[in-house]
Amino acid sequence: MVSYVNSFYGPRFDSLRWIPLRYRSILPLDVMKRYQCIVVGATQKELTVAFTAEQNKVVIRALKKLTELDIFPVLVKPAKFRLLMHRIEAYEQHRRNLDWPYYVHWYFTHSIVEYILTEQELPKQQIVE
Repeated sequence: MVSYVNSFYGPRFDSLRWIPLRYRSILPLDVMKRYQCIVVGATQKELTVAFTAEQNKVVIRALKKLTELDIFPVLVKPAKFRLLMHRIEAYEQHRRNLDWPYYVHWYFTHSIVEYILTEQELPKQQIVE
């Protein structure tokens, strides 16, 4: 049995769990929130955009004008959309926190400390014969 959302007889994307990083930056976050849509796929000429409800042609035309690509709409459940938006917002906040003032990865810090420690002259031990 096929399930439909808001009597929209279009394709649904029920297995959506996460959005690849390359698609998260195609649309600004405020546009995604306003129109409740997320880019979930792309080709050279078309974007697959997941909506929570059937969108009118004005919204699709606005997204087409914004991205200069054709829009292929699919539907997702509103709860899944909220979860994805929460994840994207958390990622963006985390990314902003790491960029300022400057983030050094722990492995890089560990490597620097190891280098400094190996360069220090260690006290010579007396050999007991």
